[in-house]
Amino acid sequence: MRLRFHGWMVLAGICGGSAWAGDASSDPGQAFAGVTTCAEARQPLARHPDVAGGDAHVEAICAAEAPQPRHEPDAQAEIRQWHRDNVAAIGQQVRGLMTLQDPRDQLAAALLAPTYQLEGGEAAGEWTTDAATTAFAAARRLGPDDPLVAWMEALDCPGAKAAAGCDPQAALQRLQRLEPDNAAVWLQQLQDGLDEPEVERILSRAAAAPGYQLPLGELGLLLYHSLDQAVVPPISPGLAAAMALDMGLARPVGRRDMAAIHAMALTTAVALPAYARLQHACIAEDDVPPPARRRPACIEIYTRMAQDPLLISQTVALSSLARLTAEAPDGAHWRERLRGLHWLWPQGLELVNAQAPADYILTSWRDGEMAALKGVLAAAGSPLAPPHGWLPENERLRSLITTGRPPTQD
Repeated sequence: MRLRFHGWMVLAGICGGSAWAGDASSDPGQAFAGVTTCAEARQPLARHPDVAGGDAHVEAICAAEAPQPRHEPDAQAEIRQWHRDNVAAIGQQVRGLMTLQDPRDQLAAALLAPTYQLEGGEAAGEWTTDAATTAFAAARRLGPDDPLVAWMEALDCPGAKAAAGCDPQAALQRLQRLEPDNAAVWLQQLQDGLDEPEVERILSRAAAAPGYQLPLGELGLLLYHSLDQAVVPPISPGLAAAMALDMGLARPVGRRDMAAIHAMALTTAVALPAYARLQHACIAEDDVPPPARRRPACIEIYTRMAQDPLLISQTVALSSLARLTAEAPDGAHWRERLRGLHWLWPQGLELVNAQAPADYILTSWRDGEMAALKGVLAAAGSPLAPPHGWLPENERLRSLITTGRPPTQD
């Protein structure tokens, strides 16, 4: 499948079954549900132009429709054989991880096992299902106070069978003890059907936390290093060029590229928190505004969220802060932050597409997506801030940036 650099990153999320929680205003998974063609993809983007990553979703789907590169039969056979050998090698790596007495190694095994088969044909699928269950149970046993293990249990126990024995509520209680200063932990308590006093208690506790951070970068690095240690088959120069053509990269593909891509696909498939539940508690929807007494806590929470390394967190936070502070003295600050985000994101991704830096995914996990984009822009000598007076073409974003309000027809 031929996709530009961030195209296959987004596609990995689509194909990986990413469980984005929320409504269409912030949720690519719901806004583009059931979309399979380029023409269909442009319709939800027009209806929900501020969906985080919406442009990239459309590009991924449209690029997938583009004519596929044609390989000679020998090259096609080599690509298929390499992928088979790679799956077997990583299956062997999973087997090795499961012998280690480290909760992070067991967690990596639990997440890798459902995807990567062992040698043995038909038996491989059954083994990987059982292995995920066993490895995740070992991770929980070996790391009762490991925050990343607790996060995975609270967010998304890996695999349907591996979910047996998981206790998300108990894991959340451990997280509250292990990371009391992380607002994201407390916001995990928001559920549908809570009464107003309980919602406001949760918001108040989250607002008192000095930080907000989700663990997906840490998880991505763990999976990458686990995959990078596998004894995978070498990639010949001809195979590297053919695989680069499939991906639309302007440079040969290396084994570390493949490890990063596979780790990113698995990380993207992890359930994200319910951004929409927080927005429902804090932002007026359907002309039914939430109680005004929640506003200070909501502003505090979104202020923390705006510092999260994930771009979707920053997009949701800054859009919400622009609305919550539309009439406040600091409203101009948040609207300018929102303007800067929507300048930097497409400008940076355009350069990523052109250059395809080999370490872009790793930098995104290690330093944050915004830092990775800024690094690409800085390396190219491009400005990190939008020109004076610049506004995005999208009408809704322009209105949020200039007034803090969506267009009147919304």
